[in-house]
Amino acid sequence: QQMLHSLATLYVRGVPVDWSGFDQDYPRRRVQLPTYPFQRQRYWAKLPENGHLKVDNPFNLLNQADTRQLIQQLETTAKLSEDELRLLPKLLDLLVEQNQQQQTVATIKDWLYEIEWQPKPRNMTNNEFDNRGSWLIFADKGGFGKTLAKVLQARGNNCILVYAGDSYQNQETGTWSIKPFSPADFERLFHEALANLAQPLQGIVHLWSLDAKSIGELNVSALEQGQILGVGSVLYLIHKLGKNIADSQVSPRLWLVSQGAVPVGSSLPNLAQATLWGLAKVVALEYLELWGGMLDLDNQLTEDEATKLLAEIVDSEGEDYLAFRDGKRYVARLVRKQLPESQKLTFQPDGTYLITGGLGALGLTVAQWMVEKGAKKLVLIGRRGASEQVQKTLSCMEELGAKIFVAQADVANETDMRGVLEQIKISMPPLRGIVHAAGVPGYDAIAQITPTTLDSVLRPKVIGSWILHQLTQEIKLDFFVNFSSISAVWGSKGQAHYAAANYFLDLLADYRQKLGLPALSINWGPWAGGGMAVEEFQTWMSRMGIEALPPTQAIASLEYLLGTNCVQTTVANIDWSLFKGLYESRGKRSLLEQINAQPQKTIDQPSNQRSEVLQQLEAATVAKRHSILIAFLQDEVARSLKLSQLPDPQQGLFDLGMDSIIAIELVNSIQSKLQVELPIADFLQASSIDALAMLLLKQFNPDNSTLEVTANVLDIHQEAVLDDSIYPETAYTETAPINSILLTGATGFLGAFLLKELLHQTEADIYCLVRAEDAESGKMKIQNNLKSYSLWEEERSYRIIPILGNLSQPKLGLSAEKFDKLAREIDVIYHNGAVLNFVYPYSALKPTNVLGTQEILRLACKFKVKPLHYVSTDAVFDSSGYYDREVTESEPIIHTEGIDLGYTQTKWVAEKLVTIARTRGLPVSIYRPPLIAGDSRTGFWNTDDFTCRFLKGCIQMGSMPNMNCGITIVPVDYVSQAIVYLSQQQESLGKAFHLNNPHYSSWNQVANWIDQFGYPVRQISYKAWEAELIETLGSKDNALNGLLPFFLRRWSKEQLTFAELGQRRVKLNCQQTVASLAGTSIICPPVDSKLLNTYFSHFIQSSFLDTPQIGIKASC
Repeated sequence: QQMLHSLATLYVRGVPVDWSGFDQDYPRRRVQLPTYPFQRQRYWAKLPENGHLKVDNPFNLLNQADTRQLIQQLETTAKLSEDELRLLPKLLDLLVEQNQQQQTVATIKDWLYEIEWQPKPRNMTNNEFDNRGSWLIFADKGGFGKTLAKVLQARGNNCILVYAGDSYQNQETGTWSIKPFSPADFERLFHEALANLAQPLQGIVHLWSLDAKSIGELNVSALEQGQILGVGSVLYLIHKLGKNIADSQVSPRLWLVSQGAVPVGSSLPNLAQATLWGLAKVVALEYLELWGGMLDLDNQLTEDEATKLLAEIVDSEGEDYLAFRDGKRYVARLVRKQLPESQKLTFQPDGTYLITGGLGALGLTVAQWMVEKGAKKLVLIGRRGASEQVQKTLSCMEELGAKIFVAQADVANETDMRGVLEQIKISMPPLRGIVHAAGVPGYDAIAQITPTTLDSVLRPKVIGSWILHQLTQEIKLDFFVNFSSISAVWGSKGQAHYAAANYFLDLLADYRQKLGLPALSINWGPWAGGGMAVEEFQTWMSRMGIEALPPTQAIASLEYLLGTNCVQTTVANIDWSLFKGLYESRGKRSLLEQINAQPQKTIDQPSNQRSEVLQQLEAATVAKRHSILIAFLQDEVARSLKLSQLPDPQQGLFDLGMDSIIAIELVNSIQSKLQVELPIADFLQASSIDALAMLLLKQFNPDNSTLEVTANVLDIHQEAVLDDSIYPETAYTETAPINSILLTGATGFLGAFLLKELLHQTEADIYCLVRAEDAESGKMKIQNNLKSYSLWEEERSYRIIPILGNLSQPKLGLSAEKFDKLAREIDVIYHNGAVLNFVYPYSALKPTNVLGTQEILRLACKFKVKPLHYVSTDAVFDSSGYYDREVTESEPIIHTEGIDLGYTQTKWVAEKLVTIARTRGLPVSIYRPPLIAGDSRTGFWNTDDFTCRFLKGCIQMGSMPNMNCGITIVPVDYVSQAIVYLSQQQESLGKAFHLNNPHYSSWNQVANWIDQFGYPVRQISYKAWEAELIETLGSKDNALNGLLPFFLRRWSKEQLTFAELGQRRVKLNCQQTVASLAGTSIICPPVDSKLLNTYFSHFIQSSFLDTPQIGIKASC
């Protein structure tokens, strides 16, 4: 060590050191390190017990490709003749080359996949519909659509046939013709043909692709027409459907149909229909509520083909990618590719190699590899000339002896490409190989894809590859490689156009192979270091479990595949334990059925090896299993989240710091150790360790209708018990002057507006209960809160008196003396303080919301009686006992069944305590507002509240659930003004008031207004939206992060979703409240575009939302 230190010191001071001479006596070994973070293998050097590395044997040196040292070792240790020694370098080079190929196979073997079309007969023969309805058929001109309509009509369904034509026409009853490229025609069709259907729209079948030109008639014009009939028209259709289903209770299922457009059988595939399949992969992800499936018909249609198609539409048995061939039914499956033997790849020095997209990151990487492998003449095509940085790279390649020709051309322009190929023919060696790497990556949701955007993404790959094929099919090529994408294999949200373009490349490879021409299409995962996968997209893919491919290993994969007879291969670095869980968050996807999602260490585990906890569970009685599961889950969660102590079983997992990646890894661990099925959606819905344990317990006790578990089932009736000592000590004097008011919750949103109204409408001093270190900081806390909503008024501030306390503590956190002093000073109490959280359980909220209310009642009754104005919530009527009912202000809160949200439970109990105090003689008024929105005049709003986060989260997601119910929000200024005014009316004592909005507005209207404001949001079914929400968990930036358990919750025994709860929720009658406010200026404005415009203007000005594509009108 001293020698090394001294040598290093000399070296850094400029003394030259012969490092190779110094190092020659020390053996060194190369170690293969992990190329991605999910291999979970140890890579520590293994030392012998004496701590010294042994001299490498020849096999180690061979693995290191160190032929120099290997030759030296063999020269000294082996008995070789001079002739043998002369042959030794060449022999070793061959051995190293073969060994490196084996190492390449070992590296990439887990990255290679392919789509297999596997025969799978139907299990069922029942083709009958449960419900009759209307069917929209975009019919082909060959008559298949007409036949399908007849079959449907014979079963009691109504059918509307729509043909692709040159103009909009209502040809006859039930038959229409529209221009496939006209959004206006689609709009008119839905308005005229679908507005007054006798039966609800049940399904949509798109058959226009069947009219695309056949193989023999294929040219650029035919391909462009095929895109209009296929992806173009389907995009317009989905744009219209996305808006149309927002106001519908039923989402029709969409089936896309092609003919001969998948590589099944020996027939040439129909390339003109290919792009529709790529688009379909993304429609299935972005529009699950619409998705039926994609089906490819046989080129030879039989009489019963329509009946077979209808059978799949009725029940596809979980399949959504199907093909019919020769009377057989095929389904698509992604499988791991069995690696065939690869021949050595050589580049001919007297040949020319062409790379489209050659000036991009991927193209340059491929070019450098070709030069290193011996290519001497390269043609790199780009639409723009070489930049200064690219020119440097080209110069480096030319220094190695290569001649690089840069052609500025558009690969999708036939004239340009003819010129390039003519130039090669005249002045360069024969063209021997093509790599088509040109492409325009696009990241747009389907709802935002315009015709221009679609064309810009499709042309380089679709038209460009076809032109290359057409112009080179008579040239004897060694290879023709298409750089495709994984988006064409399983889809990728935001890349429908890109998936469509890449699927064409895949099918073109199959087409060429069947013509006897060289072809290879590689569905690449993202490459690291730039290129088509930009950094932002790579980050998102990584969160999904798709790691970027190191360019060196990607090139090794390309070299290996070029030496095989493969036609199409997926090369992607996938952590299936993460990706599959997210991909199938909406339900199982048959495409990935044969991909095992367990981590490798789990796969390698013998099936008969059972974990210790599993053995304990199997040996335990039913009654003891619950506690075993709780302890196990606490350990697992603590380990996953790196907690220093075991978590509370009732605490929300997401409050502990859970995110999507941790959630899926935790699910995998639980499934592995307990050998149970645990869908990620079920895990997320359980939300706490206690709920998760109960869920898992059912799998260990499937036959027990009643589990022998002592569960902590909350009976909120038993919680609603007011301390017997809380009784008014004196009689209430109505004429007593009001000089001092106590306000709780003054540092909250509604509290700030109540404080402002009390300062304006009374002359009293306002005592504000606040948690703070001292009076000065307490006053500052109140002041800052008022300022945040532009409510601070210095001239009135002297009447604000902070009371340092804590609502969750006995006597409000005050000493007995201070509590008594306050009880003597205060004349009236406004109790608004509470913890509002839709995720926390009852136990976490009880100290503040329930026990705090009890302490306020104690204060109100002590010494002189003080009227209490209690701010409750409309949620006290959320019990299933009130579903589909209307209740008035005088309705008592009785029912509790179905109230299982912790916050609502605490507010129900607290209001019950208040009503008990009222029966004991305390003068009480109760105010029940719904969700409180911003100031209707200024737009100021607590943007961290539920509604704001919901709106922002939906905008970030680009989708909003189709709620089909009213929006129950009221402006905060209306609520605060109404409470203060009503509290000053003597006749209000003893009454309850409903402060809900008397004007009805629907969430669907809100979504439409948001869309008009320039924030595109698709309205989709609630369950589809839930699944999309699950997928956002990897993004910490989404406003809904942390609220997932609330949205996944199911209400009452009916297991209602949040949307269904809104549809069934009680309707509050507020006529008495409105009548009591008559004659004042206190009027609740409707939730309309004007009010939302005010709110959204504030959102933008406060940077809560980004500026939209369309400007929001400035509010007055």
